[in-house]
Amino acid sequence: MRTLLMMDGDQAFLGAAERSARALGFTVFVARTGSEFQRLYRRHAPEVILLGVVMPQVDGFEVTAWLCEQGATAHLLLVSAHSPQYAKWIAHLAEINGGLPVEILQRPMDETDLAAVLESQARPTVPRTVQEGNNGNNDTVPPRDA
Repeated sequence: MRTLLMMDGDQAFLGAAERSARALGFTVFVARTGSEFQRLYRRHAPEVILLGVVMPQVDGFEVTAWLCEQGATAHLLLVSAHSPQYAKWIAHLAEINGGLPVEILQRPMDETDLAAVLESQARPTVPRTVQEGNNGNNDTVPPRDA
């Protein structure tokens, strides 16, 4: 089961996102403040983060900078109802400073679109292992079923 941590200023949007994510099998945590976000992130190490760009107390830029400082590897879904340029700056920060995979979601979006984005994140990534190949090279191969 994958873990999703969400923070956004639009409570109705968060409610819709939470319903969609739970229906897809996510364990969901919702932060209301920056300090709560940090606490939940540290405790649950989410694989996916849904983060508003513009929020009342803390914005997505500050949270993303903090995530980069933490060495986060989660897939970051940035949600913006404002200028897409600000979200692009945040995505650039995440990619350059932390290597975080980022997707920008522009609102308004309906629950079907949101569910499709979350569904793409619901499947856990398949870990790959490095094994010694016959020719002495290290070949990357997927794990085998026993």
